[in-house]
Amino acid sequence: DDPADTYSDDRLHRAEARDVARKTLVLLKNQNDTLPLKKQGTIAVIGGLAQSHLDMLGSWSAAGRPAQSVTVYEGLANAVGDKAKLLYARGANVSDNEHVLTYLNFIEKEVEIDPRPAQEMIDEAVKVAEQSDVIVAVVGESRGMSHELASRSSLNIPGKQRDLIKALKATGKPLVLVLMNGRPLVLVDEQEQADAMLETWFPGTEGGNAVADV
Repeated sequence: DDPADTYSDDRLHRAEARDVARKTLVLLKNQNDTLPLKKQGTIAVIGGLAQSHLDMLGSWSAAGRPAQSVTVYEGLANAVGDKAKLLYARGANVSDNEHVLTYLNFIEKEVEIDPRPAQEMIDEAVKVAEQSDVIVAVVGESRGMSHELASRSSLNIPGKQRDLIKALKATGKPLVLVLMNGRPLVLVDEQEQADAMLETWFPGTEGGNAVADV
């Protein structure tokens, strides 16, 4: 007999994966009923993690196939269909520290880096945000920051992402922070800046659809 294809899509149990992911999400804040998002108008999706298939799987997922995961951007696109418009900007790298990036990409390239100056990326994200009705910023850690030999010297959101959040808040648009991380983070400033904040951890194969369900 032919061996089963471990990676075939019908073995992913997508409905169950989506249900489990949805049950692990933690709504930390929802001021003025910002969530659930209305399926209308223009939604700005900001952050490299919003389009990272690999980071959806989290640490200890060497057997996973990133191409089979649904990102937050894809989940939102699936949810709104043609009823709303999505705009995207990267906004910030998850880290700009050369030593951190060397570590994260030591075995294979896991973290894609935009070489543009940090302020240029933030300015681009602000322009996109100003064209929107609501901002969904996906921020936090890459999966390689949360496993063995991956302790961090700070529990703040890493890199220039904190400057990005501050700039997005200054637009006056409703701001939803979607957090991806493998450890508790210090969110004192972010809690004040966000209108809604959703902790997703690394939500797995159907994580993007699960986030959009909320």
